[in-house]
Amino acid sequence: MNRLHRVYLFTMLGACGGLIAAVLHQWVILPLRARAGEGPGRIAVDLLLGIFIGASIGFLPRFSEALGRHDTRGALRATLYATGLAALGGLLAVPLGERLHHLLQGGFIGRACSVGLLGLALGLAEAYAGGSRLWRGVAGGLAGGLLAGVVLEFLVRALEPSPDSAIIALVLLGLLISLSVALFVHVRSEAFLEGLYGSTVYGHVYHVTRFQEPEEAVIGSSGKVFLWLPDAEPSHASFTMTSRGGRLKNLAEGSMTLVNNHPVREHYLKDGDVIQIAEARLRYRERSADAVAHTSRPENRRVRFKSANAGMPNAGMRNMREQ
Repeated sequence: MNRLHRVYLFTMLGACGGLIAAVLHQWVILPLRARAGEGPGRIAVDLLLGIFIGASIGFLPRFSEALGRHDTRGALRATLYATGLAALGGLLAVPLGERLHHLLQGGFIGRACSVGLLGLALGLAEAYAGGSRLWRGVAGGLAGGLLAGVVLEFLVRALEPSPDSAIIALVLLGLLISLSVALFVHVRSEAFLEGLYGSTVYGHVYHVTRFQEPEEAVIGSSGKVFLWLPDAEPSHASFTMTSRGGRLKNLAEGSMTLVNNHPVREHYLKDGDVIQIAEARLRYRERSADAVAHTSRPENRRVRFKSANAGMPNAGMRNMREQ
């Protein structure tokens, strides 16, 4: 699935989640609110509404994302975890947003800030559950929430309060927040391991973005590894993308894994860190393929994108042509 398709799917599923939240609002929240009145009862209803909105908007996009990387059981487990985080975010953000809206005396600023708080909570939950950097989720969710708040205030002023306007508002809320989160979280720079000059893997770039936690890319000399190095131990090291960035672990018992010439057991990589495993030296990059292709090359030539198993006997993998 390419990035634009991924963003489109994520956005549409977020809108569908907003529709689910609208149905729950009509069938459950409105009757409860009519009976609760003001005071503690109203707060309890707001808390329940936050759970409904967070869980509804967070469920479908995360389930689709998880299903692409796991079996059905793994997808359900990952989705329940993410949905729980989104529900918790909604639980906190909706009542606080209501108070913030009243404190700011409504209007565009009050509405944008209150909905922005919800977007921030949902974006943070998505980034944490999806293994992206947390700042991306915060920025995407906040931007989408602020935009949704402005749009919703236009709707409040243009439409008479009605069940239909509430449905439109929640669908737009799910759509705009999901779109912004997807743009920040899913349209992101790819992570690469780039073979350095003078190394046994020079001229190779290995795509590692797809190894989102808990999946791992194993590096070693056994027959079932992502990156095959003949002079490394069978399972020498592993790499996975987490909410804090790329995480490298040393799995070897009798050998070391070096980052910037220092031995590590577990290390969170930064863009530009140099990894050495046996005779292979690789640079960790979080940027586009074209940018990677022009770095660390004495002759500034383009690299050859090859399979991680390149050089492994009977790998049976096709290599891309040298550009």
